[in-house]
Amino acid sequence: MKSNLLRNLLLGSLALIAFSAKPLQAQTTEGTRVVYTQAMESAPIPSPSNMFYFKPLSLLYGAQLGYLRNVREQVYIGSEFALTAWNGAPKSIMAAPTLRYYFGQGPMAQTIAFFLSLKGQIGCYYDLPTKDSYTPEGNRSAALFVGAGAGVGLHVAIDKASRFHVFAEGALRFSHIQGQEEMPSLEGSENLSSTITYYAMMSPTSPTEFTIGISYLF
Repeated sequence: MKSNLLRNLLLGSLALIAFSAKPLQAQTTEGTRVVYTQAMESAPIPSPSNMFYFKPLSLLYGAQLGYLRNVREQVYIGSEFALTAWNGAPKSIMAAPTLRYYFGQGPMAQTIAFFLSLKGQIGCYYDLPTKDSYTPEGNRSAALFVGAGAGVGLHVAIDKASRFHVFAEGALRFSHIQGQEEMPSLEGSENLSSTITYYAMMSPTSPTEFTIGISYLF
């Protein structure tokens, strides 16, 4: 009788321990899930994949804006739009498809980032005075152009979130011009006309380009 009672007490104790262990295990598992969730919440936010930029120096003669999108880890593809419309320079409009490759992890994760760029360009000079004696006075002409170029540059972050950057870029490019072969010089003198004006420093068909810009990433 005593042995049966002892055995029943032992079995009951084991059952009680077993049932007590299950809630403890569930609590431990649940606690682990909470810690995991907190770790996920503190993970780094993914880098921005869009970039708008403009080039302040171009405001001397017009406006120059661009948009780039991150299509692969360090590769950005987009386009640039440039308009020259005031302050005495030959009037022009241009679109420039652009590809950039950033070294390292790009401007999102670094204070300074270097890049290579490839550009095409298509546009035209418009509202050009002509010196053709057979053309009625006041008539205007145009010249189309296409080209391509390559350059190098760097981005420098100017805020803690690495959203705003300033950048500098230097490039070499080649342009083919079709249309009016000569135009008045940048000084605007009607007595001076030359193809050199097409290749002046701030011209979209200049063989060299050096720009400074401001970009916003989001």
